[in-house]
Amino acid sequence: MARAARGTAPHRGAGGVQPGVRAARLGPEDARGTPGLHGHRREAHLPDDGRRRPHRPDAGRPDRDGLQGEHVHQPRGQGESPEPGDPAPAVYGRARGDERPLLQHRGGRDPQGRRRPRPGSGQRQPQVCLGPAPGGRHRLPDGAWGSPRGRQRRAEPGRRPDGLHVLRPAAGVPAPGRDRCRGDQRMTSSFTAAQAQAITAAQSVAIAAGAGSGKTRVLAERVVHLLETGTAPGQIAAVTFTEAAAAELRERIGTYVEARAEAEPQRWADVLARLPLMQVSTIHGLCGRVAREHPVESGAGLNFRVLDEAESAEWLEAHLPGVLAELPMEVLLEVPGRIRAEVIRTLLEDPTSAVAALGVAARSASLDPTARAQQAWSSVQAEWDATLAILAAVSGPAGDVLEVARQAALGAGPLPVLGDRLRALRSALEAVTGNVGKGWAADDKKAAGAALRALKALAARDDLLGETTESSRAHDRAIRALQTIFTHVLARFAELKGEQEVATFADLEVCADRALAYQRVRGSYWERWTHLLIDEAQDTNPVQWRILSALAADTVNLTVVGDEKQSIYAFRRADVGTFRDARETVERRGGEVIGMTTSFRTHDQLVGVVNAFFASLMQGPDAARPTAATFDPLKAHRTASPAGEDAPSVEVHALLGEGAGALREAEANFIASRVQALLLAGTPVYDREGGVTRPLRLSDVALLFRTRTKLGAYEEALSRAGLPYVVYGGRGLYARPEIMDAASLLRAVADPTEDVFLAAVLRGPHVHLSDPQLLSVGELRLPGDTLWDAAQRSADPQMQRAVALIRELREHSVTLSASQLLAEADARTGALLVHAAQPDGARRVANVRLFQGLLRRWAQEGLRDVVSVAEQLTRLERLEATAPEAVSPHPDAVQLMTIHGSKGLEFPVVIVADALRQGGGPSPAVRFDADLGAALRLPHAEGETPEWSALKAAATERELSEAERVAYVAFTRAADLLILNVVSDTGAAAMKRFEAFMGHVPEAGVQRAYLAPDEVPLPTMMTFSAAGGPRLLDVKTGPGVILPGTLPVTSLGTFLGCPRSFAYRHLEGRAPLATLWSKRHAAEATNPEGRLAGRQIGDAVHRALEHGWTPAEMQARLSYFAPADLQTVITLVRRMGGDVYAEVRDRPYQREQAIQVPLDGLTFEGIVDAFDPEGGLVLDYKTDRHVDPEHHLPQLSLYAHHLGATRAALAYLRHDTLHVFEQGDLQRGLDVVRGAVSRLKEKTFAPTPSPACRYCSFRGVCDAAPQETP
Repeated sequence: MARAARGTAPHRGAGGVQPGVRAARLGPEDARGTPGLHGHRREAHLPDDGRRRPHRPDAGRPDRDGLQGEHVHQPRGQGESPEPGDPAPAVYGRARGDERPLLQHRGGRDPQGRRRPRPGSGQRQPQVCLGPAPGGRHRLPDGAWGSPRGRQRRAEPGRRPDGLHVLRPAAGVPAPGRDRCRGDQRMTSSFTAAQAQAITAAQSVAIAAGAGSGKTRVLAERVVHLLETGTAPGQIAAVTFTEAAAAELRERIGTYVEARAEAEPQRWADVLARLPLMQVSTIHGLCGRVAREHPVESGAGLNFRVLDEAESAEWLEAHLPGVLAELPMEVLLEVPGRIRAEVIRTLLEDPTSAVAALGVAARSASLDPTARAQQAWSSVQAEWDATLAILAAVSGPAGDVLEVARQAALGAGPLPVLGDRLRALRSALEAVTGNVGKGWAADDKKAAGAALRALKALAARDDLLGETTESSRAHDRAIRALQTIFTHVLARFAELKGEQEVATFADLEVCADRALAYQRVRGSYWERWTHLLIDEAQDTNPVQWRILSALAADTVNLTVVGDEKQSIYAFRRADVGTFRDARETVERRGGEVIGMTTSFRTHDQLVGVVNAFFASLMQGPDAARPTAATFDPLKAHRTASPAGEDAPSVEVHALLGEGAGALREAEANFIASRVQALLLAGTPVYDREGGVTRPLRLSDVALLFRTRTKLGAYEEALSRAGLPYVVYGGRGLYARPEIMDAASLLRAVADPTEDVFLAAVLRGPHVHLSDPQLLSVGELRLPGDTLWDAAQRSADPQMQRAVALIRELREHSVTLSASQLLAEADARTGALLVHAAQPDGARRVANVRLFQGLLRRWAQEGLRDVVSVAEQLTRLERLEATAPEAVSPHPDAVQLMTIHGSKGLEFPVVIVADALRQGGGPSPAVRFDADLGAALRLPHAEGETPEWSALKAAATERELSEAERVAYVAFTRAADLLILNVVSDTGAAAMKRFEAFMGHVPEAGVQRAYLAPDEVPLPTMMTFSAAGGPRLLDVKTGPGVILPGTLPVTSLGTFLGCPRSFAYRHLEGRAPLATLWSKRHAAEATNPEGRLAGRQIGDAVHRALEHGWTPAEMQARLSYFAPADLQTVITLVRRMGGDVYAEVRDRPYQREQAIQVPLDGLTFEGIVDAFDPEGGLVLDYKTDRHVDPEHHLPQLSLYAHHLGATRAALAYLRHDTLHVFEQGDLQRGLDVVRGAVSRLKEKTFAPTPSPACRYCSFRGVCDAAPQETP
């Protein structure tokens, strides 16, 4: 006997627009057409539902590594008909057995009715014909709209065509309000109070819009409210950060106005007709308009063309050497040639700030040493005096090292401390290291140590000495020369660009800033635009803010929208201070500052975790951290998590170990397995379209990276796991192997004497020579021969065919274009089929098609023949030019993108890879700041100059603040579940960063796991059946099934609960997924120790009990645990000392004994926690959240049978409960085990549906799992 002791409707086409696609009303870049590479202009379309896409890629945001977001290329020129070589969307990896066709969709919804990522969101807006073309013909001004067109309706949500069942109406979601107007945008009256205030405020307003607070809708509604209250469209100017955002804002405004015009035509028809007069554009679109409208004042000319990034780099390379050659050699040589061009290019990224910075630096360089020291001392005097005040208030024992240093600091004399006096102080402070100081009061020692270390850092500045060194003199000469060089470059470039009628985006800012310096120019815009709206104000740089401020006179109604916590473009010189300045401007005018803090994106529990994390991390600006963000907590619109209140909303997986490569590979495998587990479990997510919960799809999962530098490891892991994925915003087209093969072929055809390219062709998919064959050809070379000479003499039949191929392609190149030559080569050699057969074959084929389209575009621009194309490829290689890869619009794929690319988007599940990873890159050759000056990193210079150190310190502070804001953006992309992977080696510095990060993670709502690389299982390739409906995971049955050689003892409980689940876990290789992660800790019921997961609480308790660790030893050995987790371990271990466990505690146990138990032809293995051979007792420790002795009886019965025990006990440490099984209970359990083994050997594995299916890790792919419907 057992005993226990207790302590929208279908789309309607309009004109020639395809259903589901809405032609964009175009603005500044739109009207003039911003060319792609070499000036090609493309037509833009936007999805027609007028709403922000939750899965729209990259949103046109520049990435941290300096790259733009996802682009969609039109491979043909305007008016050109489609060709077979046009790029087709591709899926990067495909689930094995999934034979559904890869359908092409370019907007609106995919075949399953889901909203798709919008193509082209990273591209500067292409040209749409709005009237006569440029070149002496009329065009609309920059920022004007295309003519209004008929509205289209958004498809109404309903049952998904893919057969996925909606689980249930979403709990905790406020019901929508009454429809305000008829239209394809679902408009309701349920605005929050802050939203309503922001929309209707009569005066100027600054809106601090938190993540997911609906700022775009509010901005569009505010514009419509202005129109409703009598403001004319032509009196409104709105500025956004990206063309995609401008297009979305125009689309929303147009949708809202069209709906009102349909309902009240007499009132709104005229507004609708004049809507094109409204200026809605990016900042560069606005600058372009100002420059064109005032060509004399701006110096821009009348008809310039804006160069894109690639064209700008090419233009710079072509003209910079000649312009520099115009300068005297003695001036040029002061700036070393190794860094000269790099420095000029960097300064040209922000020429206005560069001019100001060089002016500051040159003035400082012209001062005599004493005057410069006085200037330097004035900048540190306040900090120096404050430090001395602290030192004067404390003291230590006479003769102590710390006391001697304190007295030396106080006796250094009056400021400035120059020359030998400062050197003497430096010498005295050298002893202040580590934890020096004995006999001090603890607080005094801490204060004195901190003050002396601060003073030591200040005294180390050479600019305080009042002396010069050879390095400082060389730097001064270089700065003065650089000012001369840069002034000359700017002047000559302005002349050349004026002659050629071209401009860069930086030029647009310079020209607009120059024009707005004139009062009459500013006044003309004050009269025209009485209302100025600025979106994403935190992303503007100081020059852009100066331009906008010039347009915002006191008489102008100013609306500023931003969130300083989401300012993440410092690498493009965006300044978080601009939004703060904007708020102050509004307040000075008597306007309102409104905080919109309700997030419509996520639910209470997730918002609570995010709030707690960033309230701890973001402490706000102070003297040491002037650019740090001030944190404002969010409030959730939804109260309930779709996974239930007891499911964690945040998972933190700490991966600790040695070796960056091993850690990255393990993390990638972990992520792939985790995504599989989420899919298998049918994880519920909230569907905003239908207002219901439904099972997770792959496209609901976004994997976010700080940079793309190591993306390949994650792609490989997803491919191995059989998980389709899409990479958004990639810029590595030219570096892809399939493109390198194609480019090498074209370059070898253009000039076969280029050995490198010919060898690449011979070794690549067009010829397939082996290494020995290629070596034998090389051995035929004579002195002075090229590889081509040797190839022509080779007798190898394969080599002869390759020579013939290249000769024939050279002959055909007289009449065929480069794209046609490439197509012919692929047709003759099957090279494209070779690429298609690779694991990422669809991706490769899509990229080749994209490259062929690029070649056709070049042909239309005059680069048709293979020689011209080869020269172009060489030029792009020299410029390190980048181009986006083809983007797969696969209807269901994991989405990979940078954090910067995800800004403005949302996803049900967000996985942040390597959350500790920082941005960075090589140290620049120049640093500059309009206020602080400029400094150079001169080659061979000894140490850093004081100017460089000051600028570096300011940059480091900005980067630290930016890293916090990047984390905020990443975390707030998640709607339902946030997964953080925290990867760290075990070195002291890395662990300090790891511990600091974990210190900000709150206890509630977070599930933690600690892993080592060797504990992460390789993901198993997923196999799917059923072309439609829910994806089902195949299970083999019948005589052909081979059972594993050994099974874990815990598998018995799984089989008894559900044979189908047993098959999933132990026959299909899914055990790691089930034990590591399952909903509501279901895994703990079968394997609470989580050994496959690594150092979890249960495992730690077992180890502590096995080794008899004291609390102090547990704190030392488990220091990587979160404090609450560590305390839980200590508490559970201590409970074994209680009276409840007295009868089983003090026994001569054999602990952690590994056993294998043969039983009726099968072998089971397990680890016995404790066995007392003398008393015949088996003891098992449990840290389960629930007491369920009968579930563990089969396992303990098998242990007892093997060891000859007559009794067994379960110590439920969380519940302070001991459950003892007597001999009769154990025999009953063994009978159950034998029955289970008999049924298991029948190999049928029929499912046994029950209420427990709701918690099964495989309910999302099991046809027996009950489906709940609304």
